[in-house]
Amino acid sequence: MRHSFIDKYNNLESPLHKLSASLKIIITFFSMIALTIAPTKIIIYSDSAFLIFILVCIYISKVPLLHIIKRALIILPFIIFMVLMNVFFRQDGLKVIVLILFRALLSILFLLLLVSVTKFSDILKTLSKWHFPKILIIILSFMYRYFFILIDELEKMNQAMKMRMSKNNNWEYLKIFSHIISILFIRSYERAEKVYYAMLMQGFEGEIE
Repeated sequence: MRHSFIDKYNNLESPLHKLSASLKIIITFFSMIALTIAPTKIIIYSDSAFLIFILVCIYISKVPLLHIIKRALIILPFIIFMVLMNVFFRQDGLKVIVLILFRALLSILFLLLLVSVTKFSDILKTLSKWHFPKILIIILSFMYRYFFILIDELEKMNQAMKMRMSKNNNWEYLKIFSHIISILFIRSYERAEKVYYAMLMQGFEGEIE
């Protein structure tokens, strides 16, 4: 099991790593807000400035750019799906679609950089100090803990599939992989239920000390 999927580069020595978690969260939050409300009339200048800013931050952080890009590509299908859903409710044309997609990707880069230079536990502690809803912090904590387990199960199922199927059959691979995703979803649901009932048996009442 690869436990460094998210926080592989948390222990690097860089100016960004040395900043406090609260300051990094604030910078990320306001950068994403500024990106969202930036006027579309100056899209070339504003979005280019944000792109340069995030690339400079990645360079200063010493986190490999390829690492950030790979993680962003994993989320890309979900972004494309949301953009396509948005097309049905807008009549602004291709320009707005490209704008939404580009800014969504930039926002993802900001979040990935934040997680790459900040320990996830420090992020949760900071959110707790800011009196974020406890249920939200608990959900984020469990998502982080069980994310690696789900990735491990997916890798095992994918490896078993490759060993059993014929080679050079992309259509068969895609068909079986779709079934794997369905099975993984069912297993995730079942695991969540088991964890929930186990917590209730131990007296869980919505708070973790």
